[in-house]
Amino acid sequence: VVGIAIDVGGRTSHTAIVARSLGIPAVVGLKEVSSLVRAGEPIVVDGNRGRVVVKPDADTEKAYARTKREYDSYRRSLERSTHLPAETLDGHRIRLFGNIERPADARAVAKNGGDGVGLFRTEFLFTDPRRPPTEDEHYSAYRETAENLDGQPLVIRTLDVGGDKILADPALEMERNPFMGLRSLRYCLVRPEIFVPQLKAILRAADHGDVRIMFPMVSTVEEIRRAKDMLEEARSELRRERRSFRADVPVGVMVETPSAALSADLLAREVQFFSVGTNDLIQYALAVDRGNERVANLYQPAHPAILRLLSDIIRTGVEHDIDVAVCGEICGEPIYTMMLLGMGLRELSLAPSMIPEIKKVIRSITMERAAEVARTAISMVEAAQTEKFLHASLRQVLPMIF
Repeated sequence: VVGIAIDVGGRTSHTAIVARSLGIPAVVGLKEVSSLVRAGEPIVVDGNRGRVVVKPDADTEKAYARTKREYDSYRRSLERSTHLPAETLDGHRIRLFGNIERPADARAVAKNGGDGVGLFRTEFLFTDPRRPPTEDEHYSAYRETAENLDGQPLVIRTLDVGGDKILADPALEMERNPFMGLRSLRYCLVRPEIFVPQLKAILRAADHGDVRIMFPMVSTVEEIRRAKDMLEEARSELRRERRSFRADVPVGVMVETPSAALSADLLAREVQFFSVGTNDLIQYALAVDRGNERVANLYQPAHPAILRLLSDIIRTGVEHDIDVAVCGEICGEPIYTMMLLGMGLRELSLAPSMIPEIKKVIRSITMERAAEVARTAISMVEAAQTEKFLHASLRQVLPMIF
């Protein structure tokens, strides 16, 4: 697959996320592209600008061929600095982690100069509709990933299904509003026969690297406490079975619901780290289905409410002395890098292919300038105005960026 153009979806629908993680140009939410293209016709898929050109004329083909050569040259220039640290001009070190789907993807993190894995999506293990993976199948995948990272951190997100990621389970498939339904941690808490084997496998794999557990879709303190109780149940089972495992695996939560964002100070007492899932946080805070192309214009990462929530979550983490990362798709969009750093963020987790570009941005700015950009962005009223300002700020330091 060299490119994807589809009628449905939004910029952070699961299709778009996976395409980006694999480095495949993708444009989603085109509404009628499938009816306009015939087999054998030439087509341009411009994933950088979100454009698709069907049957381009000769001049357009030449222009895009030139753009592709320039982009390939730009990417090669980025690769030459992958071994350099993600450090601002005034000496602030930022940690860049990769979001991955499979154990082999860990090598792509290292290849692109990442500091480890900040989000291991474990849903790929649940592709067999006949049965969930066994504990040993979980363990094999997590151990392989940890060993591929050679001591770097590995944050494993527990099963996150529902919404646009459907498991072969009637309880999920029949829901009228799956994004608001029995998904993610909610699903795991009522399916211990699926959840506990995964937790046991993570604890066992932690014997082979710096492994951490992250629970998704937390909306209450009670949920995280119930999840921790089930983690203790997993420890007890492993002790009875006389299995080797690490008991003190750090526990974190994804902050991706408004309730979690607004009660982050309470959650901070229960866990060792936060990872902000901006894809869902934006969806829920703005009441916009992130996979629905008909309201895609309302999905606004630069909305004042989102920027205020992000700033508050980061500040809460600092006040409670716990690590805060952002693992949503905005981490892979260079226009937001300065703003996030200016808010106080020091850990970003993104598609491995985007690490060199974000590192380039970080190495081209000062933290003082990032703080100025953040203050200005947060003070703005309209998302479009904020994005225009962020684009202009980035162009000032990196005029060649795509």
